[in-house]
Amino acid sequence: MKKSIFILSIIFSFKAFAEIASGDDCGKNCRWSISDEGTLTVWAGDDNGGKGSIGKYKFTSDKTSTTAPWGAYKDDIKNIDIQEGITDLGKHAFARISSTNPVILPESITSISNTGLGYIRAPEIVIPNSVTSIESSAFAWTSTCKVDIPSSVTQIGSYAFRGTGMTDMVIPDTVLSIADAAFSAPKNLKSLVIGENTSVGNIFYYNNEIPDLSNLKMFCSASNVTSCADALRAVGVTDENIANTLKTYSKDANGFYQIDDSLYANATLMAHGAACDDAANCQAILDAASQGEPFMVGGKYYATIDLFANRAACTSLKNCEDMLQAASQNAPFKVGSKIYHSLEDFANGDYDKKRIYTIDEANFVSGKKNSVTIRYK
Repeated sequence: MKKSIFILSIIFSFKAFAEIASGDDCGKNCRWSISDEGTLTVWAGDDNGGKGSIGKYKFTSDKTSTTAPWGAYKDDIKNIDIQEGITDLGKHAFARISSTNPVILPESITSISNTGLGYIRAPEIVIPNSVTSIESSAFAWTSTCKVDIPSSVTQIGSYAFRGTGMTDMVIPDTVLSIADAAFSAPKNLKSLVIGENTSVGNIFYYNNEIPDLSNLKMFCSASNVTSCADALRAVGVTDENIANTLKTYSKDANGFYQIDDSLYANATLMAHGAACDDAANCQAILDAASQGEPFMVGGKYYATIDLFANRAACTSLKNCEDMLQAASQNAPFKVGSKIYHSLEDFANGDYDKKRIYTIDEANFVSGKKNSVTIRYK
């Protein structure tokens, strides 16, 4: 009996620590491994007070990956886990590497070097509050859809977001300057909110390129709206189109964003045109959202700020509550007669019109009033 237990323990241990590759050659006091499930983990070794940095690398000769040690395994990587203790992301560290999940940077990160995360393919990158500077080309040509810039950042370098796949970007008030070409060659940029303290250069201009800004809405405060307009003119946007593209905002006594007579609880909601009823309602939205609770605007209930930004209203307060509970359990929920499988699907209006239902799903969808046809093969 003891022998059997010993053998099983060995098998379990091997499975838990199975790796595709690993090493200690990724920079100063830097370790890495790729699990058999495709997670690239980078962490600091025991030296240097438990701090480490990822080194500087180049593109491979065919430009399809990075010469970092994990570059040879780019097709095996599904997730990227940069652990606490890593302080610097060197040049081209993750160039051309994919991730199917958001890349979350640890609080220990203080610097993202030139193209440190450039060309990466990931749905989202979360920057910690310890980062103060986003350097030249740091996110250039990433297919990332979302990058949240924390209020710790004060500088954004040239080409920092050149050619990215982001649709929305909010520059916090703490950012003092954005260098030339920082947003050149935008792919899908639809809204850009510039902080009221931010000095703006020719942020769209690069080597006489004329970017397509026809779908862009740009929001600047009265203090920098002139430089924002100049940035648009530098890439050929006419004064007539500038009037349609550029919106001037101010802030009321409570710090809420204001355009003409409309108030917005935060910059993201302003970019989406999702106005509050009044200042008290703006505060109620923020308070409810911070507690994960639904709120009402304009006589309609919304489960989250993101859903409000997308005008995805619940049918009632109870519907909002049921929706949030179901989403927390990764369960489907119903709004009206339609079934959704996530809050993101609901925000995008993504439901399956020709769905083949199981018996349980059919009962869930039909309820008391509706009916569904079930086909048997």
